[in-house]
Amino acid sequence: MKKFNQLITNRYALALVIIAMAALLCIMSSSEWTLGIILSKAIGFALVYVYDRLFKKWDKAGKIDIIKELFNDDHEEE
Repeated sequence: MKKFNQLITNRYALALVIIAMAALLCIMSSSEWTLGIILSKAIGFALVYVYDRLFKKWDKAGKIDIIKELFNDDHEEE
């Protein structure tokens, strides 16, 4: 729980979580309107691109080390 609190209090990691959730929402959404489907998917994939760019930038700067620690801890337990 302590690591989860660190994740939420880290503003860079929190921004990435919000962008990822918005991207998933857009990609998974459905509409009866064809243009709506195309726009939602385009926005979703644009958000994935933004997520990727920010993740790489902030990872290089060492601002999101908590995310790497969470993934490493999960894999070590298995």
